[in-house]
Parts: sequence; structure tokens; C-alpha cells
Amino acid sequence: MKRIAIGFILGLVGVSSYAETLWGKTSIGDSVEAVKVAYPSGEDIPTNDANIVKKTGAMLLYRISGVEINQDKFTAGFSFINGKLAQVTLGSKLQVAGDQCFSKHRQLVEALKSKYGAPISADLSSD
Repeated sequence: MKRIAIGFILGLVGVSSYAETLWGKTSIGDSVEAVKVAYPSGEDIPTNDANIVKKTGAMLLYRISGVEINQDKFTAGFSFINGKLAQVTLGSKLQVAGDQCFSKHRQLVEALKSKYGAPISADLSSD
């Protein structure tokens, strides 16, 4: 059976004038320091143009490895615009057979919805 590597990125982008929960213990507009307090086991990501999210202009500055969802491991990346949390992405290198890819994707989306509610925005494109 042909195996493919899938990368799943769930972008939650918020534009709001109030503190809306973005991911777990974080809210839209949180500082890098506030995210570090909420998730002290994460790691800083060096400022680098390669870490800019093309579609939003947000800079990836903090990351948490080993986030478990539906018994799969993900990395959560926290991206900021002007020092304020703007986006959280989930990435994984799951090995899933081609015919099971969409099923796995649906299961993951449903697990996230049941835990966190409807996404503020979900961009599933690979750009």
C-alpha cells in the first residue's frame, strides 16, 4: 500500500478587538511572554524571514512539541504580528495511507472542534 506523508496545518487566525481564546490557554493578542507562561515547556524560535507565514505576515516565534490529539503527536506553532499572538498552527508528519488521509483529517478536525469549538478561521491550503 502506497504511503504518503501528510502535513496538516490548521491555522486559527483571529481579528478581534477583545481577547478571544485562540488555543487552549492563549488568547488573540497575547504577548510572547504570556504564551511562554501558559506553556513553559515550549521553545523559542529565532526571528528569521523563513519563519514568516506568507498569507498573514505573522512571525513564528514559539513552539510546543508533543501535543497529543486523537493519540497522534503534533507540534503547535505560535505566530505573532507586532508582538501579539495572531495565529496558532498544528503540524505533523503523520504517515497515513492515501485512502485513509481524508478520514484522518476529518477525525482530527472533529476532535479539535469538540475540544475547542469552531475555528475562528481554518486555512488548509499548503501555501
